[in-house]
Amino acid sequence: VTMLGVRPDGLIPIVKQFRPAVEEFTLELPGGLLDRNDAPENIAIGEMREETGHNVLHSPTFLGCLYPDTGRLENRFWAYFSEVSPQENSDWNQEPGIEVILVTRNELREMILDGRFKQALHISVIGLALTKGLFKWS
Repeated sequence: VTMLGVRPDGLIPIVKQFRPAVEEFTLELPGGLLDRNDAPENIAIGEMREETGHNVLHSPTFLGCLYPDTGRLENRFWAYFSEVSPQENSDWNQEPGIEVILVTRNELREMILDGRFKQALHISVIGLALTKGLFKWS
């Protein structure tokens, strides 16, 4: 489950963390694993707050449920978009090992183009938001 969140000032919270599977730090949208006892939307809202300290301001817009890799995986990838709070919650404690980075739309686009932001599924979330007219580069 992943969410593209945009603050009222236009900044987008992304996270940087070390991923052992690729042996490097990656830039990603906030997200997490779906708990069978909760709705994907609730997971997206919780992960945004947990990983970035930002609250989701309105009910998130469902962008789609995607198949990450139909040849090898049975899981689903749930994608959401929402406006988020203008700043981190005062009671938020940053998770160890996760750095929050606030980027502009143009900075995010440049990170995708130059390969710094290369999580394919997260790029698909941005593409869905663009396609549905919920997100624009400028």
